[in-house]
Amino acid sequence: MKHQPPFILVWLVQALSSNRDAEIILGDLHEMYEERCEQKGRALASIGYVTDIITMLANGAFRKDRKRYSPNNPLIMLNNYLKTGVRQLNRQRLHNAINIGGLAIGMMVTFVIGLFINQELSFDKFHEKGDRTYLLTMTWTMGSTPLPVAAATSAAGPFAKEVFPQVESMARIRSESLILTHNGSVIEERKVYWADSTFFDVFTFPLVVGNPKHALFEPMSIVLTEKTAARYFGLNWKDDILSQSIVGQDNKNYRVTGVVKDPPINSHLQFDLLLSMSSIQAEREGNFDNSSYLTYLVLHPASHPEDMVARMPGLLKARGATSISNAPENFGTWLVESMNFDLVPMFDTHLRNQVYIGVPGASDIIYVYVFSAIAMMVLLIAVINYMNLSTARSLERSKEVGVRKTMGAFRIQLFGQFLGESMVVSFIALILATLLTIVALPLFTRVTGKILDVDIIHHPEWLLYVALLWIVVSILGGAYPAIILSSYKPALVLKGSMKNSVAGLSLRRALVITQFAASILLIISTTMIREQLRFMSTADVGFDKEKLLSFQLDSVSRLSVDVLRKEFAATPGVEEVSATMFTPVNVTMRSAFWIDGVKDRQILGMLATDTGFVSTAGLKLIAGDNFSPNVERDSNWEFLVNESAVKFFNWTNETAPGKTLKAWGSQGVVKGVVKDFHFAPLHTAIQPFIISAGRHPRSQFNYLVVRAGTNDYPTLISNLENKWKELTPASIYSFSFVDQRYQDLYETEVRLSDIMDVFSALAILIACLGLFGLASYTIVQRTKEFGIRKVLGATVLKLMLNVSGNLIALIAISFLIALPASWYIAERWLTNFHYHIGFDWWAALLAGAFAILIGAATVAWHSLEAARVNPVKSLRTE
Repeated sequence: MKHQPPFILVWLVQALSSNRDAEIILGDLHEMYEERCEQKGRALASIGYVTDIITMLANGAFRKDRKRYSPNNPLIMLNNYLKTGVRQLNRQRLHNAINIGGLAIGMMVTFVIGLFINQELSFDKFHEKGDRTYLLTMTWTMGSTPLPVAAATSAAGPFAKEVFPQVESMARIRSESLILTHNGSVIEERKVYWADSTFFDVFTFPLVVGNPKHALFEPMSIVLTEKTAARYFGLNWKDDILSQSIVGQDNKNYRVTGVVKDPPINSHLQFDLLLSMSSIQAEREGNFDNSSYLTYLVLHPASHPEDMVARMPGLLKARGATSISNAPENFGTWLVESMNFDLVPMFDTHLRNQVYIGVPGASDIIYVYVFSAIAMMVLLIAVINYMNLSTARSLERSKEVGVRKTMGAFRIQLFGQFLGESMVVSFIALILATLLTIVALPLFTRVTGKILDVDIIHHPEWLLYVALLWIVVSILGGAYPAIILSSYKPALVLKGSMKNSVAGLSLRRALVITQFAASILLIISTTMIREQLRFMSTADVGFDKEKLLSFQLDSVSRLSVDVLRKEFAATPGVEEVSATMFTPVNVTMRSAFWIDGVKDRQILGMLATDTGFVSTAGLKLIAGDNFSPNVERDSNWEFLVNESAVKFFNWTNETAPGKTLKAWGSQGVVKGVVKDFHFAPLHTAIQPFIISAGRHPRSQFNYLVVRAGTNDYPTLISNLENKWKELTPASIYSFSFVDQRYQDLYETEVRLSDIMDVFSALAILIACLGLFGLASYTIVQRTKEFGIRKVLGATVLKLMLNVSGNLIALIAISFLIALPASWYIAERWLTNFHYHIGFDWWAALLAGAFAILIGAATVAWHSLEAARVNPVKSLRTE
């Protein structure tokens, strides 16, 4: 060799390469170096030498210890699997897009429902003493009418704290709205609790400002949440918050003694303001006359709540009835004997307490089960899509499997390859599902009213749940296809003898049937919920709710209720006006009644109202007379009873008028009988009900109910608002339509229906995605067959039926399977309502027809395209 390259460059190549590779590389480089020296000179040849080395270095040509291919080299095999997986994703874009899209939607539904379920199950778990905290509940038992309630009497909590050494601390709360004035504005606060000074001993609501031991100790103390403090005193409220005060509508001055963190969304106690219980003079002593206070007891460890419950009645009697009631002695004795107590774990109050009514924001564990089932069904449908398309494509990849096995690949290695591809697909779907979840959460919040918490920083366990879901989906979706693909025999594959097995076809058909059965089940269930809601919204409730408006009274407007009633009645467009304790759609008041000669008292529904209520609400008087015009001024009490009360007292419609009823020491005469009407939701049967009129304290009236005589509601509402502000300018003007309040009674069912609509649509979408992919793949596989059929005279319609007939038949079978299952589920759900529709077979048939139509439309386009292809092109297809 005439010219030698720089020694340092030769050494560099030898250092970077193995001996064998260095010999080959240097030989080539030296030949090119020699040619360049002769043509361009040594300087340019050296520059070219350096450039060649850099280029080879950038392309990874230098490897000190190059590993040769070996079936047992896992790194090389993994690299090969990865390349193959990427090529498969790129080659089958449509099928992979369907796989990834379906899995992503299924995972998104699982994520959203998982967040919802996690929030429901986590209610109140943040309280440090929550596992030892119990709600003291009551059951009033009078005659044959027990009344379980979540709220206890004002004296029950202090009594339990006094007689049971197991009680570490006790706190009572009472909810009510409050009118406050601030900076010249009148503000109605609806989330207000009167609370004992021990409130912060029982519950873990951290104070930002103030002393938890003293914040609610003094009378007229008020504690604000952070959000409320900012609303009243601006963003810089921390500067001098403890020197501030807020004036109530009754001119009482409430001194700010603390600011508490906003209650978490998973707390059943949601409040904006806390007021000291010591502000209420009557509650310092307490009484056993009525249930108005949610009472919580924190027990010492190793206490036995059931023993305390069993001993409570005896301890009450031993204390003496006269000492706990201001009523006559015999009345107090009867009162104590009517009370039974229970202790419900606080962790059970949100989901597992269906007995004691009155827990704020209470739900039902059944909805957790329902949504869990929906999540599993939708995810199952998505996973079935993956299995279906993967097994359908197994024949296409059979030659790849045959070649790999011929080259020495083991079945376990092939299984790992295809399962790894499944994990890649699932991981991409997981990323997409996360993005879809972020987009879907605001929609879910709007539909359900639930603000879901996705705080990964404070809940890192969510990452574990997501990883677990990824692994489970990968295994469920990829295990069976991996088993099928890795089981192919190379000899048959390479001879071209592989055909779709009967088992494979049967499996795909079974999977299609399963996913469409689940989808149709959701559709029919949603249809039945909608039908029941329509029935409830149009049912005859016994009064004219469409023409009624209700105006809420506060402490100031109650003082002017007679004037307001008179002026409202004189307003054009108003037919009738009545002052009442409740609007007729949901009367929760219960009271004890008894008749002469009968010792047992009975707890019956009651409504305190004025003489105009019957005509205002549109009730039907079927016997006797309406209230006397002067009963509100006289000392006598009068009652109207419904038909159920007549039957309950063993009267008749003719004999009921003139009967005497007693209630809490008062006595009145029954004036007439009204036709049964629904004063409670349709979940329960119509119960005996008493309407009373007389010298009711104006403080008992919470609403003015107006019967409209016009359809021009905007003008009517504007005129009434002007009257209100003219007569009671210091009170809040608040009205609502009674029919809307009636609809609000079924808020849970409406939200369930809306959620079911969304998830049913997603389920049928995922199922149709799978059907679309399966149909398109089937058509591609049968391209030559279609060409031959067309040459032999088959029409486009016959070809379409040939393609889609089998798939539509599978959907029809799915419907036959889903129909009895949906009937069973619907019948069970409808038993929650005393008044309900029967299973609507026509609606179910329409739902099934809709699913079949959607399935037919899904495959129709592909079928039409395949049938219209020129047979010459079809027969040339390989």
